[in-house]
Amino acid sequence: MTPSILLIEDDLDFANLVGLSLGEEGFEVVLAPSGEVGLKLAAEATFDLILLDLMLPGVSGLEVCRSLRQAENHTPLLMLTARDSELDRVLGLEMGADDYMPKTMGVRELVANALRHTPAGGKVQVRVLAHESSLEVRVIDNGEGIAPEELPRIFERFYRVAKNRDVGKGSTGLGLAIVRQILALDRSEVQVSSKLQVGTVFRFRLAVTEM
Repeated sequence: MTPSILLIEDDLDFANLVGLSLGEEGFEVVLAPSGEVGLKLAAEATFDLILLDLMLPGVSGLEVCRSLRQAENHTPLLMLTARDSELDRVLGLEMGADDYMPKTMGVRELVANALRHTPAGGKVQVRVLAHESSLEVRVIDNGEGIAPEELPRIFERFYRVAKNRDVGKGSTGLGLAIVRQILALDRSEVQVSSKLQVGTVFRFRLAVTEM
């Protein structure tokens, strides 16, 4: 039986990318674009996992979580948010969430992409540079590089560079599109520079919030 996931997320671009990615891993994803719809679907069907955005309009993610637990719905629940404060984590877990995951997963995805395109014996580095109000993250590899004519398109959904276009080879062309959407939630833009047979550098900035 196909495992099912209820994704409660109002950002439809982000939700579609997550749905496509999870679908490729064999999950059935049901999208609820609001907290109200999410509560209705959770009451009508059984899911293996609930992915719940914290910052929903109307009925918030925290209210949805609390309502589910009060209704004795004990489906494993993972709270998603673009914010990464201790208060968010504590509130979510106190309301009954099983775990908490910030949406800023861009570094992990960029490193995975670099490893996929760097030959054995190559090198992948992650560097963090501190600025006055932000952190600049760079993911650097000395792999095969990307042709100049392909650089403008690598963040498009389903786009694969020429060497990966044969059926059954390479990625699906979703990874970098997901990275761009995730970073956009933090008002950050990922940039790339590359040279064939030399390597590639991805860079982006994240705002630093004073506690």
